[in-house]
Amino acid sequence: MSRSPRAPGARSPAEGRGGAAAFIARKAKALDASLAKAIRRVMTNADEEALHDMRVAIRRLRTVLRLARPIYGSYRTSAVRKAFTLVQSKTGELRDEEALAETLDALSLDDTAFAEWRARRQAREKRLRAAVTSRLRAGDLTLARRLLRALLLLPVRPSRDTALDRFARRTVNRARKRVDAMRDVPTSDVEQMHELRILYKELRYSAEIFAEALPLDLAALAPPAARFQKRLGDI
Repeated sequence: MSRSPRAPGARSPAEGRGGAAAFIARKAKALDASLAKAIRRVMTNADEEALHDMRVAIRRLRTVLRLARPIYGSYRTSAVRKAFTLVQSKTGELRDEEALAETLDALSLDDTAFAEWRARRQAREKRLRAAVTSRLRAGDLTLARRLLRALLLLPVRPSRDTALDRFARRTVNRARKRVDAMRDVPTSDVEQMHELRILYKELRYSAEIFAEALPLDLAALAPPAARFQKRLGDI
C-alpha cells in the first residue's frame, strides 16, 4: 500500500511525538554540559571567546527555564533562573569591556592620550576578569547548576506535560507575536529598540531550541531572527 504524500513543510508523525518535559530536560542537560566546558575555559583564560560562550550558555539555560514554567511551575523555575541571573549580571561589566576593546582595536589612532586611556581600560578589564574568575572558583555557578539538576530530577505532573509538537508551536508562535507587536517602533527610541532586540533573541532561541519538533516554517524563523538581533546589536 502506498503512503499518502506529506504536505510541504510537514514533519513526520514521529518527529513531534513525546512529552515536552523530557525534551526540555534533555536540552537543559546538554546546555549545562556546554556551560561546564565554558567555565573551565574562562577560569584558565583559554581563549577570547570563553566569557562570551559562557554567557550565551547561561542565557540559553535561562530561556529554557522560562519556557519550562508551565511544566515545572513558576516558583521552582524562577528560583533556578534567579541563581543563573545573579552570575550573568556579575559578568556584564567584563563583557562590556571586551566588546569595547574589540571596537577600539579597529581604530588606528596614534595619540598619547588615547594610548594612556586604553591602558587604563585594559587594567580595568584585567581587574574585572580576576574578579569573575575568583567568583567562579568560589562556586557562584555551582549552586545554580545544582539547583538546575535538582529541578530536573523532580517528577512532573502528567497534567502539566503536554505533547512536544503542540508545546513547541505554541512557544514559538507566542515569541513571534511579541516581535510583531513591536516591529514598528521608531528607531529614535533607544529603549524600545533594545527591547525589540531582546524579543528577537527570544524568538531565535525558542526556534533553535525546539527546531527538531517544529514544522519547517516555524523552525525557519531562527536565521532571520538572528540577523535582526545582530543588526539591532550593531545599532
